[in-house]
Amino acid sequence: MNEARESVAEYGYFTSSELTLVMPMYRLSSTQRDVWDTVLGWMEPGGIVRRGRQDIAYRLGIHPNTVSSALSRLIELRLMWRKGQRLFQVNPHAAYKSKTGDPEEWLRAVEHLSTDAPSLFAPNYERRPPRRRDDGRAKDRHLRSV
Repeated sequence: MNEARESVAEYGYFTSSELTLVMPMYRLSSTQRDVWDTVLGWMEPGGIVRRGRQDIAYRLGIHPNTVSSALSRLIELRLMWRKGQRLFQVNPHAAYKSKTGDPEEWLRAVEHLSTDAPSLFAPNYERRPPRRRDDGRAKDRHLRSV
C-alpha cells in the first residue's frame, strides 16, 4: 500500500470536481484543451509549471503563437496565471499536484494561495449553449448547386 501512495505523490495530481463539470461549458478548442492537458502533465508539486510556449509548441507540433492564444484563453478562464517568463501557476481551485499525495495538502494550498488564486469562472447555465455560427463561414460550408 505504501508503494501506491509513493506513486500518487510522484505522478498524480488532484483536479476539482467543479472544474470537471464546468470544463465542457468553456467550449475550449481541441488545441486549447491539448495545451491545458500538457500544462497539467508538466505541473510540478505546488502547481508550478516551468515551461514556456516554445516547449508546449514543440511538444504539440504547433506554432508558438497558437500556444500563446491558447494560454491567454486559459488565463482568461482563471485556470492558471503567469508568474514570470516561462513560469506559470495552475490555479489550485482547478488542479494541484501534491508533494506528498495527501489531499489535505491541496486544501492547505488553496488556503495559502487564496489571495493570488481567483475563483474559477463558472458559466451560469445548466446546458451548454449551441455553438455560434456568426462568423460568415457557416453559410459557405456546403457546396451550392449551379
